[in-house]
Parts: sequence; structure tokens; C-alpha cells
Amino acid sequence: MGKTPIYVFQDGAKQPSDKTDTEMVKKIIDEKLSDFKFQYFQSPLNQGLSRSILTGLDMVFENHASAIVLEDDLEVSPNFLDFMNEALKQYENVEKVFHISAYQYPLHKWLDEDIHFLREPNSWGWGTWRESWEFFQEDAAQLHQKILESEKGDWFTYQGQFDFLSDLKNVSEGKLDSWAVRWFASMVLQDGYSLYPQRSLIKNHGFDGSGVNCNLDETLISKCHEFRPKSWPTFQGESHSFVTALSIFRSFKIKKAFPFSDKVWDCITNYFLSSSKEEATSSNVASQEPNSF
Repeated sequence: MGKTPIYVFQDGAKQPSDKTDTEMVKKIIDEKLSDFKFQYFQSPLNQGLSRSILTGLDMVFENHASAIVLEDDLEVSPNFLDFMNEALKQYENVEKVFHISAYQYPLHKWLDEDIHFLREPNSWGWGTWRESWEFFQEDAAQLHQKILESEKGDWFTYQGQFDFLSDLKNVSEGKLDSWAVRWFASMVLQDGYSLYPQRSLIKNHGFDGSGVNCNLDETLISKCHEFRPKSWPTFQGESHSFVTALSIFRSFKIKKAFPFSDKVWDCITNYFLSSSKEEATSSNVASQEPNSF
């Protein structure tokens, strides 16, 4: 951690009764980081999650070309910083890579490669570059309109599987406090992608009811792995196996409603993955055949 400058941003108390908790958090920060040099900033007012993230990034990017972001309910792998710093270095000049994610869904048994790319970013331990962040658009209503006008709605909703457009609308109406969906929309408009490791270097402890925008969903909890990629692949667009595995995972994450064993669910996932790979291979072969008239 010695080579990575540390900035700590603490939000102000929501109400007077929270002041004691805020002071206790400050003591924990001082204790845990006593061996490190860090800069500390505390907001006099409660800004909320999104404003805290945006304000903090603006300050960091005044002095640095890249940033790594962690929230206080995340547990990290011992080599988290090594992974993030190396990924930011490896892809800093790759125009389409906007975001580095340290979290990975519990999908590693179905992912063949060490590194995968996805259009959708993840906010549980992540990094980006100042040049990429310059494309972030704060106005959710404008983003909503631009997505609809750009004909990239299918990219943004994964062909209608997920209602991220409603999330944008809720942000614009003050019903949801999310910078992440605005970052995703901003990336889609620029044809940007996020990098993911095969195994998660993050465990989110915010599912105990204390986290913002984190409803209890144990299927999303991954263990921390001391994962080191063997190589850093050339960016070639979205990873087909990752998209397929994630779609299956999200479609069946309500599996608690079905009395199937994990072994049965593994068989279902493997079937869809193999079918998807065959379809992709056939499509690729067809695209390489010469045109006939």
C-alpha cells in the first residue's frame, strides 16, 4: 500500500444522534491506518452516497491520473491493490476499457479465462482513469433521453433483461441515489467496457441491512480470492462466456424458489453454456464464409 496514496472521505452525520457513530468511525480510521500516510476529509454535512463518491473522485483526479475506489463495507483480498494497480497500468491506453472491477460474481467455475470484459461496471471495489471519468454525466434525465435516442437501449438493458432505464428515471426523480447506473449509462454512450477478474478479490459485507442500495441477496456474495492473472489479454470486446454465464446466473438466482440441488443447477448452467458456445462458433464460421451470389 506504500506506493498507493490513500484518501479517506467520511460523510457527515445524517442527524445529531449519528454524531457519536461518526466520531467512532473516525477513531477506527485512525487506528487501522496508523502505519500509513493518508489524507482525511470529512464533510460537515451529510452528502449521501453518490455525492460523496463524486466529490471524492473530483478531488483525487486533481492530482492523479487514476483512482481506486472502496466503500467501507468491503473486504479485500491481500493482493487487491497489486491487481488493481497492474490492471490500471495494463489498460490505461486502451480506449474502450473505462473501468476495472475487483469483484466477480460467483461464476468462476464457468469462466475459462483469467480476465473478462463486460459492458456493465461493478461498484464493489473498482478503478478508473481521469480521462475515462471525464465522460461521466451527472444528469440522469439527460442520460435516459440520450440512451433512448442512441439506439443503445438493448446494450444498456441486455436486450430487455434488466430495467436499468427505470433506475435512471428513479435517479432523476430523486427516488434512487445511485452514481453507478449513471456511470454505466455514460459508458454505454461511449461504447466503454469494464474488466473483471475470473475470481473475486472482494467480499461485500453490506448485505446485513446497513449498506445503501444493498438488499439481502446471498447469491451475490463471493469469497475473497488471492487471484493473480497469468496474463493480461488484448481487449477484444465483451466476453461471450461471461455474458452467458452471468445471464443464466441472474435468471436463476431465485433458485431458492425451486427445490433443486446445486448439482442440478450446475448441469442446467453447463447445458446453456455449451449450447451458447456452439451457437457462437457456428455464427463465427458463417461470418468467415465468402459471400455467394
